[in-house]
Amino acid sequence: PVVEREERPQEMPAYPEDGKAVGVNPPGFTWTPNEKAAAYRLEVREGSSVTVSQGPLTSTVCPLSKTLKPGSYSWQVVYLDAAGAPAGVSKTRTFTVSAGLPELPMPDVARLKAQLAGVRPRLFLSGNRIQELREAVRKGRVAQWSVFLERTDRALAEKPYAEPAGYKGGKFNVDDWRRIFTPGKQGSAHVARAALAYRLTGEEKYLEGARRWMMNLANWDPKGIMSHDVAQSDGSEGNDEASMPMLERMSYAWDWMGDKLTPEEKRRVLEVMTERGNQVLRLLHKQDFLSHPFSNHEGRVLAFLGNAGLAFLGDIPDAEKWLDYVLRCYLTSYPGWGGDEGGWAQGTSYWAAYMYWLTTFAEALRDVTDVDIFRKPFYRNTGYFAVYFHPPYAPRGGFGDGAYNPPGEAQRMLVENLANAFKDPV
Repeated sequence: PVVEREERPQEMPAYPEDGKAVGVNPPGFTWTPNEKAAAYRLEVREGSSVTVSQGPLTSTVCPLSKTLKPGSYSWQVVYLDAAGAPAGVSKTRTFTVSAGLPELPMPDVARLKAQLAGVRPRLFLSGNRIQELREAVRKGRVAQWSVFLERTDRALAEKPYAEPAGYKGGKFNVDDWRRIFTPGKQGSAHVARAALAYRLTGEEKYLEGARRWMMNLANWDPKGIMSHDVAQSDGSEGNDEASMPMLERMSYAWDWMGDKLTPEEKRRVLEVMTERGNQVLRLLHKQDFLSHPFSNHEGRVLAFLGNAGLAFLGDIPDAEKWLDYVLRCYLTSYPGWGGDEGGWAQGTSYWAAYMYWLTTFAEALRDVTDVDIFRKPFYRNTGYFAVYFHPPYAPRGGFGDGAYNPPGEAQRMLVENLANAFKDPV
């Protein structure tokens, strides 16, 4: 029997939409959960023939690993009970695949691992990028170069940070929350700046600065107050505003200068980053973020876990799991609002911040692999969210936390980046 129900708050609707043409081949499938299902099986038919059968699946999403032939298709989900027997089905929906669509199958992460073996750097500095940047600096075309070096030199002059103490009495309060995350944000910015300065200048002082800050952060307890929401003995939990930038920027630094660490330093960094990455993955699994991609901070850390997966692929065995989960999310359910039109549910300010984070992983990935997440219709269209709701002449944004200012430099850079990615003059 067809027992599909309407989606409820915090649940994904069915995609591809019934009767629509998809914008990428293959589309990423999502559907509404059902109480009769202990697991799911996705079936895609061309005429009366089942061309795709994927299951059992525990989440309500499925990316396909192979493209579909151009044509008309129908699809439905079979709800499987605890014994694996069908307990009902979803509605049957149709979609069409046109010839010449951008291709975006779910990649084999083991293949990506083999492809990236020995490739360093991987994140943003691959190919001829370093030489191009050095030449641009020499010609005076990098406007922020002097500011960047000035801030990096200040970071080198700073003393290492002490690992922050936890919340007073084990109870959350905003002042302690900010006190705890500040050294995580600043120290991780220091290590990323120093590592980047070393890659671009070759100067040993920046290498030593990056090494010092990397080991400063790596010597903090990854399960302590700077963890990603890990429960503490006093009843509090780790500070994810500290753990998120540490995961992101220590991954950058590993990619840019990790080969210069001593064997003991490498061992410590890999041990700590294994724990930090797995903390995030455990939380995503606990929330089943694939099926319910609406938690704010998890949408941010998704990109950081993706970059960590790229940076540590081949160095940390679990990095393959990180990258696999992130790719499944990007190719199906996240972002969980806006659809193919590219909208956003949290206002223009949060859109700008989260799109910046999301597109860093997309850019890093397509620089070193053949996987181009920008092919998804959402990314092709999302720049118009800013064009319509926060144009350059606007005195302020329309709604949302932080949207009470006119467009700033960060938003301009993001929209320019999307314009470049899609060669879209609007």
